[in-house]
Amino acid sequence: MPAVPLVQVPTGPNWSLLRNLVIIIFLLGAIYGMYRAYEWKKVDLARQKKEQDEREQLQKQARIEEEIRARKAREEAEINPPRVVRPVNIPKEPEPETPLEALARLKPLLAGGEREEFPPDTHVRGSL
Repeated sequence: MPAVPLVQVPTGPNWSLLRNLVIIIFLLGAIYGMYRAYEWKKVDLARQKKEQDEREQLQKQARIEEEIRARKAREEAEINPPRVVRPVNIPKEPEPETPLEALARLKPLLAGGEREEFPPDTHVRGSL
């Protein structure tokens, strides 16, 4: 049987192992940094949620106060109804006369030769 050759182990620097260790250290640092960023984001979201809840509470409280004010106003209106001031009989204004009605009213006068009154919107020759 032939002799088994001896395994040669390199004795120089092992660069691939060193490179892998540097990569692992870099990745661990990145994981730590992302975890910190995640924690900051979580705190920020909790703060925003708290502020939103406070705003909603204020809006809800304002709505409740407005409903209470409206209810009191309704109850006040039921207890003391507003006094209705009845207007004094004011004579109605006569309806404006249309040109056709004015012409019918003035027809006998115009046919008789009187020219002192004309229907509204009548254009007279020679006037602007």
